[in-house]
Amino acid sequence: MKMKTKINYISALLLLLMVFTATSCLKDDPLVEWPDHNYIVEIADADHQFARNDQTVGTQVVYADILMNQCAVHASHITASFDVQLGINEDRIATYNTNNGLDGTVGKEKFVLMPAANYTLPASVTIDAGVKQKKFTVTVNTTGLTPGGKYLIPVEIKSVPAPYIISRNFGYINLLLTLKP
Repeated sequence: MKMKTKINYISALLLLLMVFTATSCLKDDPLVEWPDHNYIVEIADADHQFARNDQTVGTQVVYADILMNQCAVHASHITASFDVQLGINEDRIATYNTNNGLDGTVGKEKFVLMPAANYTLPASVTIDAGVKQKKFTVTVNTTGLTPGGKYLIPVEIKSVPAPYIISRNFGYINLLLTLKP
């Protein structure tokens, strides 16, 4: 019995030695060194999507008040206006479909890229000096689209001027449109 107790004490001491001398991941350098969180630019939307469902072919659909945000602590930190360049990232469509179990079978129809001729997306959004946020709008004309179709416009921040940084988590929004059959 004494031998078993002695082994337990030795095991406990070795465990404590490992715990207190091991290098912590908290002491490691970060993978990306953000110069200052005040410079991050994002599309402020928690679920990365803005949906318009059951729309009619031949109408205009507006996605209004999409919020572009510059993460400065105070608006006074934005000392000069700057442009945020927007664009489309088609890869986000496959990701969206996969993440939502849309495989193209009945009841699980996939979203497809909205034809560029059917929507207007601003090429850039200007965040003005002294302002942290700016809203923008995307307008869709559903004329010529397929009744019952499911369309997606994968809007993404493409570039910002230095020293600003595009948010890794909130640099995009998926604009979803489903049409009535």
